[in-house]
Amino acid sequence: MDLLAIDRAVFLALNGAFRTPWLDQVMMFLTSGEPMRWLYAAAGVALVVLGRRRGLVILLGAVLTITLSDQLAAHVIKPWVGRARPCNTLSDVELLVRCSGSFSFPSAHAANTFAGAFYFSRFAPGITIPLAVVAFLVSYSRVYVGVHYPLDLVGGGVLGVACAALVLALMSRARVGPRGRVEPPPGRRAPPPPPPPPSSPAGR
Repeated sequence: MDLLAIDRAVFLALNGAFRTPWLDQVMMFLTSGEPMRWLYAAAGVALVVLGRRRGLVILLGAVLTITLSDQLAAHVIKPWVGRARPCNTLSDVELLVRCSGSFSFPSAHAANTFAGAFYFSRFAPGITIPLAVVAFLVSYSRVYVGVHYPLDLVGGGVLGVACAALVLALMSRARVGPRGRVEPPPGRRAPPPPPPPPSSPAGR
């Protein structure tokens, strides 16, 4: 059995598993992208309010990260790979949402959610686990609702993390790091503070 055949078998097993009416509603909500949009919006507002200039730079980096992952997934890799969605090729799919005519690999949902999760976790390590859990659930929802294979999610996740790592590396070279502040470029650093005045001799 080749890799694509295994992928199809795993898709059919996951797509038809654990189905209940309430879980259908949860998965349709997750696959809509609303949870990540609200989470990113809250993180962006918090960064700008608390970090001001640095927060604005970090928010712009997030926009660049997610835009890069989305455009690469949707307009470069999908047409190049040309893999059809399971809902367009398999007859026994449990489909809960509209089946798009666009290609399947990689999943742009997975790419964007993992890009945002990896990016924001570098600046707020305390929310790494919640971000990762939401990214995983949003990605899994794409199989549950019938529009992506599992390998689409893996490819999207890898792409998203790679895009976030690239943007973070560029920000680091520009002196904007996860720990950091917006630093002056090399050669234009602020002068060191003057030394403290000498202490007066005892008895004076």
